[in-house]
Amino acid sequence: MVETHSERKLKKLRTDNGLEFCNQKFDGFCKKEGIVLQRTCTYTPQQNGVEERLNKTIMNRVRSMQSESGLDKKFWAEAASTSVYLINRSPSSGVDNKIT
Repeated sequence: MVETHSERKLKKLRTDNGLEFCNQKFDGFCKKEGIVLQRTCTYTPQQNGVEERLNKTIMNRVRSMQSESGLDKKFWAEAASTSVYLINRSPSSGVDNKIT
């Protein structure tokens, strides 16, 4: 789906050694598709700097939206969804400043 939507080839996939990605079937699929698997050590978010920074950005936007709107904290999921929606529709240097 990522390749179809971005028209770019997936080259590497970094995971946290979670059991959902640690099996022979998934390893075989990645090998067949030419995708390099990178597994980080368990409980070391420092090895996923880009993802951790994005999570921080999302949550900062959620807190900002909730603060400005005055909505209850029970709407945090909707605010997070809106934040991700806006990020995905903003220009990014990772995709040649195109909007995905």
